[in-house]
Amino acid sequence: NQQIKKFENNDIIKSLRLEEVGKHNTEEDLWVVIHDNVYDLSKYTQEHPGGPIVLGQKAGRNATVAFDQAVHSKNAIEVVMPRYKIGVINKDSLIGDWQK
Repeated sequence: NQQIKKFENNDIIKSLRLEEVGKHNTEEDLWVVIHDNVYDLSKYTQEHPGGPIVLGQKAGRNATVAFDQAVHSKNAIEVVMPRYKIGVINKDSLIGDWQK
C-alpha cells in the first residue's frame, strides 16, 4: 500500500520531475528545489530580502546549496517556506550533477 502524504493544509503532495521544475525558470514563473522540496516562489520574488535577482539565479534549479549557505530566520523556514511548497522532487528524475 502506498501512503498518501499531505501538506499541513491537507493538500496532497505532488511528486514533480526535475524537468518540470526546470520549465519554471523566470522571475514571473519561478520554482526552485530546496532539500528535495519544490517551491513556487513566483509571488515571493519582491518580498525576498535578497530580491528577485538572488532568487532568479536559481530559478528552475536546485537551490539547496545556496539556501544552506545563506542565513535564514526561523520564521523564514517555519512560516514562509511552507506557504510556497508545492511538492517534492521525484527522485527518479534526478540524473547527473543537478545541484549546479
